[in-house]
Amino acid sequence: MRFKAVAAVVGALLVAASAAGCGASDSGTDTGVPRVAIVLGGQANDGGFNQAGASAVDQLAKEGKIEAQVRPGADERRAEGYFQQFAAEGYDLVIGWSATFSASMYKISADPKYAKTKFLVTGDSSDKQKTSANVETWTYDNLSYGYLLGWIAGHAQLSPIGIIDGKPLPAQKKKWEGFALGVKAVQPTAEVREPVFIGSWEDALLANQAATAQIGSGARMIATNSEGFSPGIASAAAARNVATVGMASTASAETKKVNIGRAKLDMLPLLRQIVDRVKNGAFGGQTSTSTIGNRSLVLDELTKVEATPALPVDLQARAQDLAQQIADGKIKIGS
Repeated sequence: MRFKAVAAVVGALLVAASAAGCGASDSGTDTGVPRVAIVLGGQANDGGFNQAGASAVDQLAKEGKIEAQVRPGADERRAEGYFQQFAAEGYDLVIGWSATFSASMYKISADPKYAKTKFLVTGDSSDKQKTSANVETWTYDNLSYGYLLGWIAGHAQLSPIGIIDGKPLPAQKKKWEGFALGVKAVQPTAEVREPVFIGSWEDALLANQAATAQIGSGARMIATNSEGFSPGIASAAAARNVATVGMASTASAETKKVNIGRAKLDMLPLLRQIVDRVKNGAFGGQTSTSTIGNRSLVLDELTKVEATPALPVDLQARAQDLAQQIADGKIKIGS
């Protein structure tokens, strides 16, 4: 069934979904603004990566810059069907918000039937060689992401710092390399331990056990991600009054007591530029990268908790200065 034929029936549902952060309205009429669909590998309210993509799309829809649809919770098999569906329905831009979707996106984008549809592929640096007339790629600088998180942690003046993560993907390893650089830039004598990978993004019990072990061996801070395992780390830290960094405050009640903040992906500035290229016919053949310098990687949810009395109250202002120095080339991460 054609999308326009059912728009009147589902319009109210889509508007409601937009307000909830998991979808944006599509009127099914020609309003002169691009129609954008984003397919997420997780939930739109996960407090992390998926929410960053969904929120940027949702905000542009609320501003009237695009008509949009957000499709959360897709695996690789279902994602390919969604890409084909949205391309067939005439969406101007289709976004695959997971690096695991790249093969499917390249496959659909190469179909001559969808030559007019633009595709944004989420990936790492290897995808930079795979752009085309109707394909652009996006990634974030993992070293910079980690650096900003470490820079936050360093200002707490706590050591040793343990690291707990899910799977030892190359991107994750690069992030924790940057984390150590960020900590050392602020607190040169700090001990940053090697990451402990628990092998899962969701297992809160394993995360709790790993955090308990780190704390038991003297760690005064645990660095991690906003993932399904986050509550396990927060629980272990709260039990011993140890600080954490990197989690969303919404992960659990304990998180609000121990987590000092995180580095956040703000996709909105880059998505504005991408949508503008779709509108003016300049889309294709390039990669967008989120960095500290272009304000697409920012500080979020800064909180002084009981375990971090030394955390500066003006850290957000200091972060703005850091971003400007990086943009001006005065600070070069990893050099």
